[in-house]
Amino acid sequence: MPNVEYVALTPDVAMASVYLRNSLGMSFFDSHYAAAALSLDREIIPFDKAYDRVPGLSRIDPGPL
Repeated sequence: MPNVEYVALTPDVAMASVYLRNSLGMSFFDSHYAAAALSLDREIIPFDKAYDRVPGLSRIDPGPL
């Protein structure tokens, strides 16, 4: 896919994911996606509003279905 970057799971991202899962009650995958986005540009484009609770993360709404 053009303009899509693969992000490796680093120990820092994994630890941030565990923190987000425990502190915000996020799901396993949501916490990994949020942690990865925080380690890059701090932006994510999901429909799921659970990401709105993550401090420092900007959720860009992809629009109506």
